[in-house]
Amino acid sequence: VVHGVNSGIGMGLRAFSNPGDEIIVFSPIYHAFYRTIKNNNRIPKEIPLLVKNEQFELDFEALEETFSGKEKIMIFSSPHNPGGKVWSKRDLKKLAEFCLNKGIIIFMDEIHHDLTYDEKNHITFLKAAPEAEELTVVFTAATKTFNIAGCHTGTTIIPDKKLHRIYDAE
Repeated sequence: VVHGVNSGIGMGLRAFSNPGDEIIVFSPIYHAFYRTIKNNNRIPKEIPLLVKNEQFELDFEALEETFSGKEKIMIFSSPHNPGGKVWSKRDLKKLAEFCLNKGIIIFMDEIHHDLTYDEKNHITFLKAAPEAEELTVVFTAATKTFNIAGCHTGTTIIPDKKLHRIYDAE
C-alpha cells in the first residue's frame, strides 16, 4: 500500500534508478509524472505517441532508434492517461519484449483499469506479458473508479521477490 500511485512511482524511481538516469515516458502522459521524475533528479525521456486514425499508437521505431542505454525505467499508462487508449495485447507484449531485451524496469500505471467501454476491455500488463514479471512494478488504486482521489491511497504490485525486496528497502 502506498500514498497514491504517484508517490509509489517516486519510491520506485529512488529504488531502481540513480540521479541522472533517464526515465522513458510516452507523451502525452499524466503531467504529474514529469514532476515526480524531476523531483527525484531523474531525466524524463519523451517518446511522442503517434496519432493514426484519431487514435494514439506507440512508436516502437522511435523507441528503438533513440535508445541510448541511459534509460533505466519506463513509465507506461494502461489504459492511457490522458488519451484513454486501451492498449492491445500485441502492444503490451511488444513493450515487454523491448524492456526485457534492454534490461528496463517497467512501471505500469493501471489506475484507470476500470474505466473502459465494454467493447474495449482492459487487459492487465502481466496477463498480456507474463514473461515480463521479473521487471514489472504495477501501480493501481480505486481512487479513479470510485472518485475518491482525496483518500491518497494506492497499491503497488511486485510479483518478483528480488524487485519487491529492493522496493521495500526504499
